[in-house]
Amino acid sequence: MARNSFRAVWTLGLVLGSLVCVQPVAAQAPSGFLRINGVYPVVAPAAFDTALEIPLYDETAAYDIRQEPGSTIFYDATVGARIRQGLAAAVSVSFLDTRNAATASGSIPSPLFFDSARTASFSAELDRRQIDVHLQAVYYLPTPGGVDVAFSGGPSLLRVTRASVSSVALGAESLPFRTISITGLGTTPVTENAIGANIGADVAFMPTRVFGIGIFFRYVVGSIEAGSQEIDVGGLQAGAGLRFRF
Repeated sequence: MARNSFRAVWTLGLVLGSLVCVQPVAAQAPSGFLRINGVYPVVAPAAFDTALEIPLYDETAAYDIRQEPGSTIFYDATVGARIRQGLAAAVSVSFLDTRNAATASGSIPSPLFFDSARTASFSAELDRRQIDVHLQAVYYLPTPGGVDVAFSGGPSLLRVTRASVSSVALGAESLPFRTISITGLGTTPVTENAIGANIGADVAFMPTRVFGIGIFFRYVVGSIEAGSQEIDVGGLQAGAGLRFRF
């Protein structure tokens, strides 16, 4: 999946490069610019599953942990400066700090009978933070006055810090030990990094020379290793916000 996504970004990058090469009249990029956006994932991030095994009563308690990242708004800021007439360089930073639903389903041994596991489940909310840094080459197209249209692309650094379930608290047991409950989850912070790529387009409506509003679309490629799973932490994003030119 990651290989196909990189191929798509590479193809779009070639298209962008072709536009830069064949455009007969270059637009004038602003000497400096700032974009502040709220960013929403167009497609919700995939859920991911991990397994946890804990020795108990000379057997093993086995838990399946499912975490649902959900769709949550990122906060994004981009700052850039002109390199030459229609070309600029920019750095974009996206930030997300949220809590996501998690469910632990366990097969828990009996203290009296061998191979007589009980089942129990427990739901909680776990912390998740993601910081993405996108380095971008930005190309401005010639447009009518009051409108800025720009394409961008470049490498990305994606950093995810999440709460990983490392222990399970069980409720008090009593005869005949036929049922059991899970009362809590112990977690450990885990940080995973990925190097990816981004490509996007921005349209700004500028009623004045220095201030306006805009919309943008960005496709980000990047995945992390969560247990035995490869989890996509990029995807198609859409956003809107304020635009400033200097």
